[in-house]
Amino acid sequence: CLDSWGTSYIQEENAKPGTPGWQVDPASFDPATLSAYSSKDSYTCGEIIALRVHATSRWVAAEVFRMGYYGGVGARRVWATEGNSLGGPQPAPVIVQGRVPAKPQQMVDASRWFLTLGIRVDGSYTPGTYLIKVSDRSGRSTYVPFTVRDDTGTKHALLLQQATTTWQ
Repeated sequence: CLDSWGTSYIQEENAKPGTPGWQVDPASFDPATLSAYSSKDSYTCGEIIALRVHATSRWVAAEVFRMGYYGGVGARRVWATEGNSLGGPQPAPVIVQGRVPAKPQQMVDASRWFLTLGIRVDGSYTPGTYLIKVSDRSGRSTYVPFTVRDDTGTKHALLLQQATTTWQ
């Protein structure tokens, strides 16, 4: 992990070449056969992303993309599994209705899902917005969004708040 990111890390990061193929085709999204989430919305260097995946397939791959300009490509791959079998079914999620019957929450609780994969955030994860693209051999894909924070104490001119819980 770095002691400081300095002031030009975003320009340096976005000048790197992008990785095509990071987009998920909406037709390939089927939450009944492939779903995933991480234990938190944001991480800092040294933390581990706890990824939980539900899949009807035993073979699932994960790729981590940093979002940015990258010559107009939109993302750069920073990490990927190498042919691992990560898939498998998870316990059925529970629908939480809330305490007020007139105002049902209809929220999904998948807290009983077991850990599928841990991904360490190291110094190669430049602060910013990331997507984990989870895919199976049938061509289904889904995203897990997260943010890498700069917790080094460096003062920046801009602060961005990301409301990741509303990205459905």
